[in-house]
Amino acid sequence: PVLARGMLIRLRRENNHLNGCHCCVLGDPRTTDRGEGFVPVAVAPTQPTVPLMQFYVGPGDYTMCDGPPEALASLWMNLALVYKSSTIKNRYAEAAGAYEEALKFVPGMPAVLDNYIKLCMVWAAEGGDGQKLMDIARALMQDLFQPISSRPEFRGLDASAGYDVVPGYDQRMVHFGVVASVDGAPART
Repeated sequence: PVLARGMLIRLRRENNHLNGCHCCVLGDPRTTDRGEGFVPVAVAPTQPTVPLMQFYVGPGDYTMCDGPPEALASLWMNLALVYKSSTIKNRYAEAAGAYEEALKFVPGMPAVLDNYIKLCMVWAAEGGDGQKLMDIARALMQDLFQPISSRPEFRGLDASAGYDVVPGYDQRMVHFGVVASVDGAPART
């Protein structure tokens, strides 16, 4: 079977500490100094605090795996968080790519959208293409808040969505607010 980005495999390597480990496929098979058909993979992190491990897997060193879309999206989201905290050169671009993979499995998954928005803000603050990243963040916020902002009971009310300091948190967070004051609400008919 041909592997492609986004797939999940299980390693089969005798006498190796990675035997039985699950990996996210990062790209198509390619030729390396060891031969043809080697696939770039990253160990599928179960938590976002594990170190990043990337390498190539040769033909016959893996079995195909599958799982529920939510589990696969969580693996890719964790991989994005691992990329973000790593020291590799293109860490933010790799993290963004991993978030995109997660959203392919579960479009609109709130945790992925939230973390992807935070990535865009950090990346822009550290010298990324600010306007492009803000456009991405704006589109992600629309996806994230669509289920809330489209509810009939909020129609006509002033609301704010953004990335700012939210009471009770010591860091900037994605937020959605609706004016609660009776004076701020329009007359309902």
